[in-house]
Amino acid sequence: MSKRRVSLLFALVGLSFVVLLLLGTISNLNPGLGFGRDLRLIIDVKESPNQLIDFLMSQRSMGREIQVDSISDTIKMISISGVSDLQTFLSQVSSQLWRTTIMELGTFGSLSNLGQFMFTLEFYVTVFVLTFAVYWLIRYKTLGLFSVLTIFVIILGSLTILKHLSNPFTHVIWFSMLLSFCFLLFQQKMLISYISSDTFTNSNEMDQTISRNVRTHAIVLAFFSLVLYATNFGLTSSARYFALIAVFMIVLSFVLPFSLKSVRDFMIHEKHNQYFLSLNNFRGYSSDKSLRVWGSVVVMGLIAVLVGGILFNNFNVRSRELYNEYESKTLFLIEAEDAQSFIEMHASFATHDVLNDQITFFISDERSMWFFYNENVNIENLEIARDSIEQKINVTGNIFEFSSTENPMGSPLFYFTELIFVILGFMIANTHPKYRYGIVSIVLNILSLAICSGWFSLFSLGHSRITVLLFLSIPILNAFFIITTPKELKDYSWSKCIVYATVRLGTIMMIIGIPVLLIIPSPSDNILVMISSLIIWSLSTVCSFIFYPLIMKGSKHEILSKP
Repeated sequence: MSKRRVSLLFALVGLSFVVLLLLGTISNLNPGLGFGRDLRLIIDVKESPNQLIDFLMSQRSMGREIQVDSISDTIKMISISGVSDLQTFLSQVSSQLWRTTIMELGTFGSLSNLGQFMFTLEFYVTVFVLTFAVYWLIRYKTLGLFSVLTIFVIILGSLTILKHLSNPFTHVIWFSMLLSFCFLLFQQKMLISYISSDTFTNSNEMDQTISRNVRTHAIVLAFFSLVLYATNFGLTSSARYFALIAVFMIVLSFVLPFSLKSVRDFMIHEKHNQYFLSLNNFRGYSSDKSLRVWGSVVVMGLIAVLVGGILFNNFNVRSRELYNEYESKTLFLIEAEDAQSFIEMHASFATHDVLNDQITFFISDERSMWFFYNENVNIENLEIARDSIEQKINVTGNIFEFSSTENPMGSPLFYFTELIFVILGFMIANTHPKYRYGIVSIVLNILSLAICSGWFSLFSLGHSRITVLLFLSIPILNAFFIITTPKELKDYSWSKCIVYATVRLGTIMMIIGIPVLLIIPSPSDNILVMISSLIIWSLSTVCSFIFYPLIMKGSKHEILSKP
């Protein structure tokens, strides 16, 4: 059998294995809050707080996401995901929380919604895997396919183990999965650059260097996960996920020397471009129509999503406050679900000037409406609106005020943790065997964090656990991107580097951002995608290349030139 046929067989078997692993993994995930069928109940724990703690631990052991909001010292609202059998759950409550009183209860979503979400997720990720695999197979031949299979086996394997550790598939895990894809994409790009370059004198030296770098990056992610776990920012599940990614990477570092020998046998007659978007194309980029068209598509896509996000922020008031997990909120709960009652309620809300402070609302299977308001709502006006509604439609409404929780992003521990990751990113950027990018890493991190903070302040965007994870991961993501920067940057002016960085990062971030726009049902997550994909890396990297000549002026050594 010829090497071409063996390579084709390897491609078909490898892709089939990944797709089957993908479908098996996603179909067995335990969905978190907002993905399927959820339950909210307001209870008075009275003198039994220990009972509640034990009950919540037992629910978490079943792979359910739990969220607890405090109304008072004894009254709590508990949100639980994945409750498909209400009667069985209520029997568990009565047996384990026998000293508590259920004040309100509501179930939301349906099994059909859960099935639709899982089908959409399976379909998108399958198409994404196949598209990405075909592109890298065409671009890098066997080595590209090997890298794609490696990325998705690590991600899906980590999700499978995480599920067996009773962790649900939450919004935070979904965002962590996208971040891990970015980490692994940059790492595999570095691996391809090493193999395709003439940096090493022999294959053994190259294999040892690659394995050592993979282990170094695995240690970095392990440290990243350890810090996430120890800081108590509510990112425990994300910390476990990144720890599993690190374990798989360590295993990969020992398997790579044997795998690369086999891969090189199929690469003898293969010609592939070393770079994702090679700067060699920019030698005649004014006449390279395909590159200019692709760059125009990327830039137009970025502008369209950016403008859409700005308009979305300005004209959809409810989404602006939806994702602020740490501020105080108010719940207005009323037992009515017909259209006429809904119209009467909204008319009363508008009349008494509380409609604009409404975050969102849900209609439960128990025929009740749950309206959530932000911390700016006037409680007296809301009470007047409630009295007006009770008189008009002859129902009883209740108002519950939730206390705020401490925002981690305002604590000294958060800034100290961010500083640690900036230093860690500086160390990663200096792991390249021939080049040192530490200064560029620091400048890129400062610009990224400043632009992201300014964007949050400009649009008054709320903070959440995903926001915390986003800020903490910026230095690591920037470092992983920097170490994949090709050495040809030294041969080009900084203006062409701007074009290169914009198109390259824009392409990658659009690929990563699209799944959140399509899969995550909450509109507030679209804002996070817009921030992370369009503002942080693309603009900050462009700025870093603009100011690069000034940054390096007077430096004793050139960062992007040969030593």
